[in-house]
Amino acid sequence: MESKAVRNVSPPPRPITITVASLLYFISGILSLIGSVIIIFSTIIGGVLMIDRVIILAGATSIIVGLLFLITSTLHIAAGKLLWRCLKKGGKLGVALSILGITISIPLSIILKSITNIVTGTLFNVILLVLIVAGWRKLR
Repeated sequence: MESKAVRNVSPPPRPITITVASLLYFISGILSLIGSVIIIFSTIIGGVLMIDRVIILAGATSIIVGLLFLITSTLHIAAGKLLWRCLKKGGKLGVALSILGITISIPLSIILKSITNIVTGTLFNVILLVLIVAGWRKLR
């Protein structure tokens, strides 16, 4: 009797560009998650002492910003996980998050009159876009 050869059917190797993009999404998602939790809890804890209406309005705004950061950081972590698995929906999510990041960072830097925000926000997201586009054909 002849024995059948067992084929090693493993997924194609993940391109280095997708690996780097995935790790960057994980890292930025985790750091943003920590930041959003800090914003939310510090606003809630500080909100107990708020009396003036202006300060209460600022506190409500801080909670909304914290919740938005919480949502986007969770999406960054999801994009990192999907990209790690070489899934095309991770690439799509990553592209959408990077475009959102660019669209937010440019007007924000103009409002804050800060070149640092352009460099850190926009450049980081452009690098992520380039990494995803470079490995796009390997995504399934």
